[in-house]
Amino acid sequence: MMQEGENAARFEYYLNSLDIPYHSVNDNNNDIIYLERELENGPTVSLGVMITPDNSGMRLYMFNYINIRTPSGVLAALEVINAQEDGPVCFIDEDRDVILQMDVPIFSAFSACNVYRLCEYMFDWAERLYPPLMRSLLSQSN
Repeated sequence: MMQEGENAARFEYYLNSLDIPYHSVNDNNNDIIYLERELENGPTVSLGVMITPDNSGMRLYMFNYINIRTPSGVLAALEVINAQEDGPVCFIDEDRDVILQMDVPIFSAFSACNVYRLCEYMFDWAERLYPPLMRSLLSQSN
């Protein structure tokens, strides 16, 4: 039987062993570990890794990505987002922020290395999606 928060502790231990900077919080009994990265030709983004207290699942979500200022910009961004055939769930929240999110159940043994690979995948995906989103927003504003 796993102890509450054990997977979060394993992930933090893994990040420490690689000297990867992060900060963590406990929010409503969920352990959340935040990583930041500056995207190539893009903003600095934050990636939250929320691990459920019962160790049954995780949610990876990226924010500080793109904020859309106009309703027409939301429509332009949605066209780009809806054209994506794979990748994490991408949506626009009520504050007009583009959010990337992935929910991952944990069915078997927890692997901190695999969680970090998912983080890398999210950062890579954000980097690939950024140029077409920005082109769409810029062309819409002209």
